[in-house]
Amino acid sequence: MKFGRYKPTILFVTLGLGFFSQAVLAVRFEPGIGVGAEFTDNARLTPANTVNDVITVGYIGGRVSEDEGALIYDAAATSNNTSYMQDTFPDQRYFNVSATADWAMIREHFNWFLKESYSQRTINAFNSNTPNNLQNSNVFIFGANIRHRVFTRQNFSITPMFSQYYYEALPTDNKQASLSANWTYEMFRLTSVGFNISARTINYTERNELGLSIDDTTFTNAAFVFNGQRLRSVFSANLGATNVKRKNGQETTAFAGFFNWVGELSSRSKLETRISTDLTDTGRVGFTLAGNPDGGNGDGVQITTDVIRNSFFYMAYLREDATFKTDISIRFRKVKYSDSPLDRIIRGAGVRFSYPVSPLLSSGAYVNYNRVRQLDTDRLDKRLTIGADLNYIFSRKVHGILDVKYRQKESTFEPENYDEYSVFVSLVYGFGGVNRPTRAGGF
Repeated sequence: MKFGRYKPTILFVTLGLGFFSQAVLAVRFEPGIGVGAEFTDNARLTPANTVNDVITVGYIGGRVSEDEGALIYDAAATSNNTSYMQDTFPDQRYFNVSATADWAMIREHFNWFLKESYSQRTINAFNSNTPNNLQNSNVFIFGANIRHRVFTRQNFSITPMFSQYYYEALPTDNKQASLSANWTYEMFRLTSVGFNISARTINYTERNELGLSIDDTTFTNAAFVFNGQRLRSVFSANLGATNVKRKNGQETTAFAGFFNWVGELSSRSKLETRISTDLTDTGRVGFTLAGNPDGGNGDGVQITTDVIRNSFFYMAYLREDATFKTDISIRFRKVKYSDSPLDRIIRGAGVRFSYPVSPLLSSGAYVNYNRVRQLDTDRLDKRLTIGADLNYIFSRKVHGILDVKYRQKESTFEPENYDEYSVFVSLVYGFGGVNRPTRAGGF
């Protein structure tokens, strides 16, 4: 997979931040190196003529971070090289970068921020995540927060931002420029109201399958904002409308908003709820961005140049007892595309239990279910994952993982059906971990 055109950005993120730090002695650098192996009884994820294979993985990575002073950052770069012993697929190399930085040029009034995410995504969101359905993807974001307290209870902020999206296989690369202004009024000590207005323009830098340029798109949003905190809960709400204008003259205006609520059910448990609906582009759903209420979890969303109506619901129950952790979640998403016949409804649920067997050994079990229905073709895909894992700490720097997993996919498109049993082991010294090959790119 190619990532040469983004090496300058990657090097800037992983090395430049440390160079510009004012407190060099406080910088933490953590190297990592490891090996792993996975046995699978269905390496190609096919319904018939299954192939057993052992996939070996070599991992190297590093992380540099600083959490004190005016410049705070956290940047990690990793490389996982996979080899298929039975030559089911050619050898693969997966390179990943994750970085954030925040520089308070004028404390509490003016700060610069940067985000970088280089990872793998599926080319066709419906199909299985085998190596021939993965592409390198990158999003780079750079912007500023300018804040000013107008009066004792009033705050005003402006956020200009530039972002760039890259997809290795799909012709949807684009650059985006945005500007938002936000005014808030503190009605009470823990309750505020406000108004937000923003504009964002997308300039597609590639051409479509007919060789024609893709129309630029401008999103303009205006909304009332509510934030509050109670004794055992926190909430935020955004209610407004979004206008979408394309260069070809198409224009529409519709409701957009979200509601987030987190409540403590007891001293050891809490409930999280997120509800949102908006007009946006597919790339913004797929990556975690500031102001994206669903957290950038874009599983099942096909990357296109369409404008989409993205409606999302998420609820999670989290409990942390003295020796037992529980995480239960449900998800619902409905996506309507402006041009492509790709409208779909996505449902999902997940459960994970974690238990520390000893100070050095921890165990876990998990179940994930995902159901996607494409409305125009009535294609239905159901995917189930059941697994258990052990994590052992050999020393302060060395840890190992054993993971046993069963995966099943049932689709009305028969070539996409499969069952798979797999066992994965890894050993890592230092930072990070070995990526399991069947986890690359998502589900």
